[in-house]
Amino acid sequence: MNNSFKKVFIICQMITLSFLIIYLIYSINGKNGFENVNYLDGVDAIYWINLDRSLERRTHMDNLLSDSTFNNIPNFRISATDGKIPDNVPKKLGAYKKQHEMSDYEYACLLSHLDAIREFSNTDYKVGLIFEDDVTLEFKKYWKKSVRQIIDGAPADWDIITLYYSIQDKKLVEEEYYKHEYRMTYALAYLINNKAAKKLISSHYKNNKYDLTDNYRHTSDWYIYGTLNTYVYKYPMFVYKTENNSTIHEDHLSEHVSKKNDFINAYKELYPDIK
Repeated sequence: MNNSFKKVFIICQMITLSFLIIYLIYSINGKNGFENVNYLDGVDAIYWINLDRSLERRTHMDNLLSDSTFNNIPNFRISATDGKIPDNVPKKLGAYKKQHEMSDYEYACLLSHLDAIREFSNTDYKVGLIFEDDVTLEFKKYWKKSVRQIIDGAPADWDIITLYYSIQDKKLVEEEYYKHEYRMTYALAYLINNKAAKKLISSHYKNNKYDLTDNYRHTSDWYIYGTLNTYVYKYPMFVYKTENNSTIHEDHLSEHVSKKNDFINAYKELYPDIK
């Protein structure tokens, strides 16, 4: 009886020890082993938009893209259209008719995104990642899926998958892939497939100019996301800098900080063990 008890005791200890070892391995891999996971697998090229006069942001992006996270993915700087320079916007538009209350800065941002997409459309890359130049890796510690896994799980008809959005009611959206709505806009970071890029450019770029329709508001997020089949990914991979400025809407900065904090709090609630 005594020997049987000892055997059971030893077996229980071995099982407990095994679980402890598995837990420790998981914890180490989840933290120190993060860099061994290629979370950006599935991205063939990165296009980042930057004004020639925004030198600090250019330095920020150069530093960001040197991070091992990007795993030597080719990246291309897109010289942004500067709405501050007279005639920069009109000379790029085939039919220049400004929508109500839309500024040249907003048009310049849209044109810059279209330039990035056009550059991508002229390649054989399958999936492009478009960045604005205030993007950060602050949400990297919350990544659970690679881009390839995100794409594989997305609806088959996706043209764009946004990797950041405007959080509503301080909560993440309920569905993992949410059909784009205008209240959830932001063009900070998004995936686009080459077929969609070619479709967009072929219908909008004529005689070296962009012909915009009036079907959607002429801002980068509303127009591009509205024209193409866009899905919002529930778990944003990227976010903008907190100490930031804006070349378009300085009055939106406080809202940006508030939205960012809402995301951080939502992630903390979802992953309380991640510091």
